[in-house]
Amino acid sequence: MTTLRDIIPSMFHRRLLLLLSVMALAIGLLGGQLYRLTVVQGKTWRDEAESVLRSKRLLPTVRGKILDRRGRVLAEDRPCYDVTVSYRVITGEWAYGEARKLAYQDYRSEWGQMAFDEREEVIAVYQEPFDERLDEMWQALAAVGEVELEEIEARKRTIISRVQAIRADVWDRRAKQRAAERGGPVELSGVAIPIAEERDDHTILDAIDDEAAHQIQRVLDELPGVELTRSRTREYPLPEMVVQLDRSSLPTPLRDESVAEFRIERLGTRLLGRMRSQVWAEDVERRPYRRPDGGIDLGGYLPGDSAGASGVERLMEDHLRGIRGQVERRRDTGQEQRIPPQPGEDVSLTIDMALQARVRALMNPAFGLTRVQPWHENEQTPLDTPLFGAAIVMEVDSGDVIAMVSTPEPDPDQTYEQLRDDPDQPLVNRAVSGVYEPGSTLKPIVYLLAASQGHIGVDQHVECNGHFLEDRPGIYRCWGWRPELNRYLEHGPLDAVEAIARSCNIFFYQCGRNMGAEALVAGLREFGFGEATGLLPGEENGLMARNMSLSNAIMLGIGQGPIAVPPIQVASAHAAVARGGYWLSPVLVNEQRHKQTSREVRVSPRAIAKALEGMYDSSYEMNYGTGAGLSLPDGSREPVITMEDVVVRTKTGTAQASPQVVEDDDGERRVIRSGSHSWYVAHVQKPGEDRVAYVITVMIEYGGSGGRVSGPVVNQILYALREEGYL
Repeated sequence: MTTLRDIIPSMFHRRLLLLLSVMALAIGLLGGQLYRLTVVQGKTWRDEAESVLRSKRLLPTVRGKILDRRGRVLAEDRPCYDVTVSYRVITGEWAYGEARKLAYQDYRSEWGQMAFDEREEVIAVYQEPFDERLDEMWQALAAVGEVELEEIEARKRTIISRVQAIRADVWDRRAKQRAAERGGPVELSGVAIPIAEERDDHTILDAIDDEAAHQIQRVLDELPGVELTRSRTREYPLPEMVVQLDRSSLPTPLRDESVAEFRIERLGTRLLGRMRSQVWAEDVERRPYRRPDGGIDLGGYLPGDSAGASGVERLMEDHLRGIRGQVERRRDTGQEQRIPPQPGEDVSLTIDMALQARVRALMNPAFGLTRVQPWHENEQTPLDTPLFGAAIVMEVDSGDVIAMVSTPEPDPDQTYEQLRDDPDQPLVNRAVSGVYEPGSTLKPIVYLLAASQGHIGVDQHVECNGHFLEDRPGIYRCWGWRPELNRYLEHGPLDAVEAIARSCNIFFYQCGRNMGAEALVAGLREFGFGEATGLLPGEENGLMARNMSLSNAIMLGIGQGPIAVPPIQVASAHAAVARGGYWLSPVLVNEQRHKQTSREVRVSPRAIAKALEGMYDSSYEMNYGTGAGLSLPDGSREPVITMEDVVVRTKTGTAQASPQVVEDDDGERRVIRSGSHSWYVAHVQKPGEDRVAYVITVMIEYGGSGGRVSGPVVNQILYALREEGYL
């Protein structure tokens, strides 16, 4: 029989066993949690603990300078001041926090019994003077910064939006990391930790001068959350040049003994480009501040950074940018580790800004050469109409571009939308981004390819009777219409020298047909046509059809039809001719010279000699050289090239172009420009030398005749080269 004395020890043992089991389970759970915290999540928690003990401060770097070939500083960072404001002030949290503190002090005894809505009503009353103080502060900053108050408000909204986006991204990454560690979802409260950007100051006014900084400094104590920090801004210290042009060498209708003076403003703007004050997603993707492996790239992009947006500033962004420094301080020991900033590297252009200014001035329509004149014989365009285009001066031996001008220049007083819609297209850099049929400037190169590959004899004569096909006189005609004879010019039998000098179409139709499309396109690509040179961002490849018919090849022989290229490609190709068939990519920035490419184009030395002889006759044979003479309205003729002690070999081009059509506000389309583009290419030897030193290429849109319009521009560039010590 079981007695009470037997039952009690048994119950005690069971309860003890149960208690021990519960304790073991609790210890196991605690041990598991301890293992998870110290081993599984140990690194995360240690990193977060360390981050609390460490403070990091980034040190700004200095962007490199841009200089021209003579060492003139074209762009540099200037010391200035930024006005920064704490994020709590920008969001209004500061005003709420200050009001809440005062309300709590006055209502301390009742605070615990007050409902939430009652507290908020009391806080709102206390907040009014703080809000008024902030309103006055924003107005004061707008006045000092000379911006509208609406602009200040827009900057505040941008900052808040950016910080919120960063915070959402950080919290999302934290949540995913914690979820991966725990094997399940996590609460938002577990990752919603304030980010550094919410504790930082943010720039409201940037690049203010010393006077504005002094005004703020005097009242800084009255401006909550405002700091005045030293900073830098990008400046372009050579904004203009005064240029004097002698008019005594102009064509007779414009010639006199006076000196024209031009103030060339925004000098170098198109080449240097501009900075943008906001980074784009593509910047961050290309070089993120936080690398995918969790490391930090102090040269990476952060919100608020600036970056090169166009021109050389964009082309050389990584070179110019520099790398930030960093100061890391331990809060517990006060020890600091400093990484000094690395300034950006300077870059030097091959451009001579003084020469650039001279070319800009002589292409100003006010000078007269790029305005429709009677001797232009431009029947499509009224007299005095401004003409726009591009000019390039290239040093042959090096490939250096020493001047590169595109007109018109953008008007800084116009908005981007106005500039974009302007029919004169001031945003287009015509030297590298405008594409045009090269016309007869291509003829010497077509001959070199055909003669060197055996498609036409080096000394072969071709009969020109005004048209190419015997049974179809209405197509593939030569260029010289003779109204008194009611037929086109017949050059008769002529070789390459005379064909180039006279720019006879029939000779080069023959070259194009004999070569065929495939061989001709391949040869032109060897001379650099159809592929961007890499000179500047936004450069166009140009157009050159691949699958062409025989008729296309015939038209390509005279530089028309399925080809359109920027002037820089014409300049580079002619520089290759001047080197005897050695193509060298052009250079604009010396620090890019290591990327310069070259190739030997297999051309016959005898064919080169013939082509250059034809270009010489083009310049100096007044009876028939297309680049030699101007026919004036009074019936007289005078030379295009008037500088006597230099040797200049030229090739003109008059390339038919599609009319320029614009659409009015009412949807009606109208032609505003029509006719042909005017080309003139010159190979220039220095006095006493037998090597070509420079190639000058000028293209004037809808100008008409190459010799009559672009030729006088090239002649004045020769005088500009002399004035700047190049000839």
